[in-house]
Amino acid sequence: MRYDTFVRAIYIQYEASFNREYAAALGLIVMALSAFLVLIKTQIHQRFLFKASGKNHRPSKKVDLGVWRWPVSIIAYGIPILALGLPIVVTGYWLVLGLSSEENLKFPISAVTGSFSVAAAGALVAGALGLIVAYISLHHHKKLITRAMENVIHIQYGLPSIAVALAFVFFTIRFAYPLYQTFSLLILAYSIRFLPHTTGASKTALAHIHPRVYDGAKSLGASRSRIFRTITWPLAKAGILGGMTMTFLNIVKELPLTLVLSPVGFETLATNMWGSMEEAFYARAAVPALIIILLSGLSITWVIPKTAREGNSQRSESNVEY
Repeated sequence: MRYDTFVRAIYIQYEASFNREYAAALGLIVMALSAFLVLIKTQIHQRFLFKASGKNHRPSKKVDLGVWRWPVSIIAYGIPILALGLPIVVTGYWLVLGLSSEENLKFPISAVTGSFSVAAAGALVAGALGLIVAYISLHHHKKLITRAMENVIHIQYGLPSIAVALAFVFFTIRFAYPLYQTFSLLILAYSIRFLPHTTGASKTALAHIHPRVYDGAKSLGASRSRIFRTITWPLAKAGILGGMTMTFLNIVKELPLTLVLSPVGFETLATNMWGSMEEAFYARAAVPALIIILLSGLSITWVIPKTAREGNSQRSESNVEY
């Protein structure tokens, strides 16, 4: 619709101009805005930080909305139904039109394989990095370098993906050219891009483990590795796996990073759908689109109940008094 935003302007300058400095300048503006918003978020978080504990936890109270419960219910249920139903209906309509016109529709095997391989690798790397960052953040939160690290992670997440991709392009071309358009660079970019997902999930999961649980294990002579295997991982795995699953889904549907940084000839569901849309083959685009929707729905259906169930179990176990 030719509606100008920072993302569109940066992409157009990158694709249509030999002078990439203007695109970089727009990226710096977005970075400054992101830094400002992260600063506000940090101030609010420090002022209204809620420290939950087993004894101080107060059960939530039910509020009778009266006649307002009907419009509130319509909004609460209507938004997710519309958000999920509209893409399914539109892509299903495209697919039916393609099948009725006997268009040659093929299952994108290479795109599915490519998406699953890079998404799995990126989720694993981001999960490991997120767990390390979360541990450092919880145990060294008073240090200035720790707070700066967290702010930088959130600032880069506030940037458009195209700006992050261009930053990796400029860096690798100038300082690490052998990494340019390699799988290693693509997975690294995914991991850094979606690090806030795994960091936040891991930090929340670790924060619910009562410190006395660790004290009791240490008093019995347990090593750090054994504490992680027998205490940390069983109690925090729901949150950690939830963050990794969200990272997996985001990588599957990520387009700008994949278009700019992926090796030549590499294909994912997102790039396959993008290419079909660019050539106005909407029925072909419907196939990878429906796969992404189905994958997202199945993953969320599996993660949310599991996370809630194990989260409740974790809170009850971590509040044990020693």
